[in-house]
Amino acid sequence: MTRLIAGAAVLVALVLGGSRSGGLTDEEGEQAQALLAREVPPERAREAALTSQPKYTSNAVYYRSELEATLAKLDMQVDLDATIEQLKQPNVFAHPISRSAPVVMKAGEQRSEHDLEIAVVQGDLRVKSKGLESTSAHTLIRLHNQGSAPLAYRLVARSRDGGDCKMRAITQYDALVLEPDEQARISICSGSHEVEILDLRIMALSKLSARWIRQIPVAALGLDEIATRSHKPTKHVPTCAQVPVQETAKLLETGKAQWEDVVDFYSRHDCNSYRWPARYTRIVEPLRELPFAAE
Repeated sequence: MTRLIAGAAVLVALVLGGSRSGGLTDEEGEQAQALLAREVPPERAREAALTSQPKYTSNAVYYRSELEATLAKLDMQVDLDATIEQLKQPNVFAHPISRSAPVVMKAGEQRSEHDLEIAVVQGDLRVKSKGLESTSAHTLIRLHNQGSAPLAYRLVARSRDGGDCKMRAITQYDALVLEPDEQARISICSGSHEVEILDLRIMALSKLSARWIRQIPVAALGLDEIATRSHKPTKHVPTCAQVPVQETAKLLETGKAQWEDVVDFYSRHDCNSYRWPARYTRIVEPLRELPFAAE
């Protein structure tokens, strides 16, 4: 009975909050009341709200309630109002390297871009091909987050002389986010090569935003097969099943959307409850409200 009452309380908050903010129509309110009348268990009530009433998620009361539950689950002792205000602010973003001006680096060289140190190194890696394993020298890129905030990043690089190398080892690293002082070793090609960096994008995140970004399926962010297979976050976070992977990846591939648009949205919205709308682009001015209104 306690759990039934808890489920009812969630819906009451949504109904009352929605009616005050204009987020619910009279018909939606009546349907929510019908759920209350049936004394739906809390987990079923939430599922029904998300499935049959998509406007619940666009309600500020719902957003606040879910955020409060998330912070409690993660044992993050922060002020709720201050967290919401922080989530409304633009993220620090940089796009220092692009295909129009690629950067070539030799083994032993390093450079820094907005707290991200980039170094080209060589090392012995084990490669498995056609059932056989061998160890050979490889050219790698080593990334090191030298800042104080988690960094979401997108790196596109290749061997300068060999294009997309056919012999690349699978190294395990977090292909989405690097925590402060965390490193990633990314295989470029077997042998010794100069490396051509074609694209680098970086976005600084809060601790909560980094958690949300880690929930995104890697393939949805336009990373290649090697990066997808190499991805292994240091912190286990369940992947969101609701993200439309192929649809989102296609928009990125065709240039109809940018990596930073998707990452910026999910840095403010839990992908278990919200889906990135194609009209959302990276904000450069503070948002007036959360969640973002897709209409």
